Amino acid sequence: MPRASRLSARGDHSIVVKKSDRLNFLILLKLEEIRQYTLRYVITFWLPNGKRAAILENDFDAIEHYVTSEYEVRAEMAAELLAIGEYYISFSLFDLNQDRSSENEKETIRVGR
Repeated sequence: MPRASRLSARGDHSIVVKKSDRLNFLILLKLEEIRQYTLRYVITFWLPNGKRAAILENDFDAIEHYVTSEYEVRAEMAAELLAIGEYYISFSLFDLNQDRSSENEKETIRVGR
């Protein structure tokens, strides 16, 4: 069972940020199979009407995994890249070595002045 996601160290599921803020993302993966992973991470910002507003993704991350452990993924973007408004965020993880399926978590973020 995946752990619940959160938008801050305090456990918030909804936050307000300023246009001058940097958005920092930390994703912790628990790798249980000993094998090579080729991972794509996709963070998508959605408008309340369901239209995609922005996307943050990597090309791929090749990981040689030999022992069970956690793996940290960090990403950063400027809040000023988003228009002022409310956004829903989905986090998708794709293992390009597997069936290209994804697991998503949705959270809420508000960008203000």
